[in-house]
Amino acid sequence: MKKLIYVFKVLLILVALLCIVPLTRAQLLNEIFPNPEGDDNNKEFVEILTDEPMNLSGYIIGDESSNDTLVQVQYKETNYSLIVEEGFNWTVINASIYTVGASIGNDLGNTKDSIFLYNTKKVLLDTMSYASTTEGKSIERNATGWYLAQNKNGTPGMQNSNVKEAIKIENETQNSSMQKNDSFVNKTEEIITIPIHEEINRVKISFNGNTTLYTNETYTKLFRIDNKEKEEISPFVNITVWKNNTIKEEQHQLLENISRYRTKDTSSILFEEQGNYTICGTAFTAEKETNKSDNSICANITVLDPAAISCDRNLSIQLNQSVYPNKKQIPIRFAVEGNVPEEIPYEITYSIEEFSGKAGKKQTNTTNAKTKRWTPEIKKEYALYIINAELRTRCIDANEENNHATEQFIVKNVLEEQGTEEIAHVYLGTDNVARAGDSIAVKLDIYTGNLSKWAKEKQAVKVYVENEKGTKVSETTTIALEESYEELTLTVPVLLKYSCSSQKAEQETDTVILEGFRTQKQKISVQGVKKELCEEADDGGEYTAKEFSETAVTSDSITTNITIHNLDAKEHTYAISSKIYRGPKTYAGDFFVNQQKIMLEPGETQNISLENNWSAIEAGTYSTKIQIQKDQQKTMKEFRSTILIGESGEGNKETNQPKIHEVGSLTEEPKEKALLFAEVEGQGEYMLVVDSLYEEQQIPVTLAGKQLVFFNATLAEGKNNIVITLEKNKTQLSTVPLFLYATKENITIFHEQEESNKTKAGKITAMAAAIPMKSYDATFTKATTIINSFLIILSLSFNIYLVKKKQNIYKTASASQNHGVD
Repeated sequence: MKKLIYVFKVLLILVALLCIVPLTRAQLLNEIFPNPEGDDNNKEFVEILTDEPMNLSGYIIGDESSNDTLVQVQYKETNYSLIVEEGFNWTVINASIYTVGASIGNDLGNTKDSIFLYNTKKVLLDTMSYASTTEGKSIERNATGWYLAQNKNGTPGMQNSNVKEAIKIENETQNSSMQKNDSFVNKTEEIITIPIHEEINRVKISFNGNTTLYTNETYTKLFRIDNKEKEEISPFVNITVWKNNTIKEEQHQLLENISRYRTKDTSSILFEEQGNYTICGTAFTAEKETNKSDNSICANITVLDPAAISCDRNLSIQLNQSVYPNKKQIPIRFAVEGNVPEEIPYEITYSIEEFSGKAGKKQTNTTNAKTKRWTPEIKKEYALYIINAELRTRCIDANEENNHATEQFIVKNVLEEQGTEEIAHVYLGTDNVARAGDSIAVKLDIYTGNLSKWAKEKQAVKVYVENEKGTKVSETTTIALEESYEELTLTVPVLLKYSCSSQKAEQETDTVILEGFRTQKQKISVQGVKKELCEEADDGGEYTAKEFSETAVTSDSITTNITIHNLDAKEHTYAISSKIYRGPKTYAGDFFVNQQKIMLEPGETQNISLENNWSAIEAGTYSTKIQIQKDQQKTMKEFRSTILIGESGEGNKETNQPKIHEVGSLTEEPKEKALLFAEVEGQGEYMLVVDSLYEEQQIPVTLAGKQLVFFNATLAEGKNNIVITLEKNKTQLSTVPLFLYATKENITIFHEQEESNKTKAGKITAMAAAIPMKSYDATFTKATTIINSFLIILSLSFNIYLVKKKQNIYKTASASQNHGVD
């Protein structure tokens, strides 16, 4: 009985010991190949042998110079793992494969080196050193030590050879202790930690694509390259595409000047056949990195052939309003919907043309549904435009009839008779001080108005500079105005006169004078003379026109424009970016993400457009900022503006009341019938009644928000009063009048409050704002005509009655007189 109790106690102690001793797996360096035949590139490897299959991702391999983090490329249910260089051909090797980039450590030395294996917690698991190598033969580990392999090029992923050819091993004491017990990692006292080299991590690469891609589509943004340094980097990027353990494609490129991150043009991959692929990318800089944990990435993807997929896609065009002002950007959105994943490639071809057939925007192709923008520019008062769009799908589309979409909109232009001019800005350089001899740039905003009202010599504007005494101190710049009703933004040079001998040193205040339809003035500071004109040097550049968006919606993006002129005698570089912010928080454009860099030669000009996109922003007032860094100067030039961002569709929330917003005419030449339009808002079924002297039209309309309705109206010579009424169930909801005056030669707009001799001549163009319904009746014109006719007839009848009555009285009096004589 005592023996049984003793045995039981021993078993309990053994169980306790087993619980105390940590259970860890053994991972040993098993084979090293530092000196392949010929060029060592893409041939070196380190083999790891484990007691069971395991994932070594995140483990660290190092030599005497640097460390690399293992990134898994292939996993196999085997005890062998192979660490290889980028480009190593491992397709026929039965082992788990890990890559470390372009080299293992700092390249395995051909004469001597040391190898270190760490786990993910940076604990040293195994190490070995060698003092010499033989070209073409690996160094294998067997039960008694390290030896040259019998096989040429080693035995990667296989059992080591048995020939024991001795090789000089450094640090025999350390290695012999490891060789006696291959499971040394199970002994806590033998696990030691050594200092890891100082980490240098400059670049990160990540996969930026979907796991499902499609054939015959070029993918240019499959990777994202992040700069982890403060300064710009120019990393090398290597991409390898595998299918069935066979390399299908390799790409190598240098991505220059990445300030924060880049996805554009990080790849150029086209899959010609469907199937399962592995795509790997590696990014590294010319400077040596010690931490390469995020320098490599691999992704398993599935490639499908869209031509084998059935689908039903449809296309629609979305506009946020029906009438747009002239010379303002119009946002155009396409919606592609259907019963297939959105990422299946497609192409939209669209164009914009005027109702008359005149091209507005030439045919354009796009492969996405992002918001497009187009700016109209018309000379007349109204223009009707039509968007035509065609969807081309890559899948088998069961219904192609819904692949075409059209949308119409009106562009409105207000033409003022009186011309105006304004000095928008005078560019004097960074110090805001001009110098005699400078050619200053003056930005002008000019509206020409009706030039026919002015004599030929008056159809021009002049710019010059006067000093405090009223003496002209510059040349005169004259700009001829050639076209009426034209808006011009011009930046013109004005050359200041100078004298090297008599120029005053103190600062003076001169005046820029703009003479045109009226006189405009702006003060400037002038001091000294331009140095290079008097055998001294001076550098400088000038910024010019800025265009900020004033409004946007939460689902939108904005584009900010700036024009830069180099008015200096030498070249300059500029780094331009923009951002949207409120207080200390930036909502779009953080870290100079949209920065553009340019170089301008002397006298060169360039327009810059900067787009800001946001993903999550609330409605409200924000600030826009343009930032310009010139010639690497520490201080940036900044321009700011305010932007109001509203909720998407907020502009349509003003009222739900059915209403006629605008009416007008699109006919450009005098005709018997005029093409008219009405912009109508409502929800449901309505009747649009068009009432004129000669006809009444009743046009059924179905409304779902704002909509344009087009119709013809017969014109008579002279004044035409046309009343447009929106009705529902015989109830008048909104009424708008339209007055047109037609002659044989032309048709003019007629306003009732104006005298006829003040009517502006022109083509049939008209516009009337909606007015209270009680001011007009749908039968007003007819009623007035009937009443006037009735009064005239009544008056004539009464006059005839009086005449006849007088005649009867006269006859009666004559008869009585004759009777008395008798």
